[in-house]
Amino acid sequence: IFTKTLLIAVAIISTVFFSSCDGLTSGAEPSITGFSSDGKTVEYGGNLTFTVTGKVESGVMNSTLTDYDTTIKLYVDNNETKIKTLEFSSANNFDENFTISFADFETGTHVVKASVFDASGKEYVYDDTITITVEGAIEATGITLDKSTVSIAYSGSTTLTATITPSDVTSKTVTWTSSDTDVATVSGTSTSGEITAKSSGTTTITATINGNKATCSVTVKSPDGTSFDEAKTLKVGTSASAGKQYVTLAKNNTENYFKVELTSTSNLCFAKTSTFSLDCTANIYDSSETSVSSSTLSLPEYSSYVYWQNVSKGTYYIVLKQSRLSTTSGYIYCWKE
Repeated sequence: IFTKTLLIAVAIISTVFFSSCDGLTSGAEPSITGFSSDGKTVEYGGNLTFTVTGKVESGVMNSTLTDYDTTIKLYVDNNETKIKTLEFSSANNFDENFTISFADFETGTHVVKASVFDASGKEYVYDDTITITVEGAIEATGITLDKSTVSIAYSGSTTLTATITPSDVTSKTVTWTSSDTDVATVSGTSTSGEITAKSSGTTTITATINGNKATCSVTVKSPDGTSFDEAKTLKVGTSASAGKQYVTLAKNNTENYFKVELTSTSNLCFAKTSTFSLDCTANIYDSSETSVSSSTLSLPEYSSYVYWQNVSKGTYYIVLKQSRLSTTSGYIYCWKE
């Protein structure tokens, strides 16, 4: 009888012991024993160094759980700010420094806390936190732009300049946005906003700092001549140089309409400068908008290919439909011979 009772007792003890081992989630338990900083106040944009000390202790190990690696994390206002993983092969102590910049934190108090994680990801939070006071930032109270309205060419660009109040603000980071990026985009992070036209229309450019806003209405002009009624009148020179003039062309697969007046029967000549390339269909229409001629032109860069047509005295329209255009603005020549 005594022998049977002893065997039962041993079996119970063994079951409890190995059940406990099977439930282990890591082979080492880390802990923080100290958390300090080299100051409790900091000027806006300044740095503080935090020191975390602790130890990694051996636990009851089974054959598959032998990892002593430990991760330290620092949080400012419960937001993860710094992280460092320490690789250990056995029980060990640690003493680690972390430098935190307070350039992105508002003035006032902020709470910093520290945690360690074991190899399985289990977190051990240190009870004591450190309260830091950020001082000295001068915040923006207003912003204005040098223009409230502006017009730019179909392919043009311009710059807006912001003035921030007060002038000695700590941060002059300005956020620039466009209400319609299909019309124009804007880029910049400081007091200059670079605007680039994309297509004709109107958009509102907004500059924002510290909740203060300033706006400018930007109008992108239409390209020259978008219909017979809105055709741009070209001067007709007596030579190529006399007929040189600046035009803004539409984008690919759209048309430009130009109007010319001839006082006598002439060879009407048209060419581009060598600063841009242009593939297009060129059509000449009379005053009744009836087609007189049509030609497909390939005008590469560095070439001033001449297109001409003999026409009588009167009013004519030159209509260009671009299939390839390297730039939307440039000089062309229009003259008669």
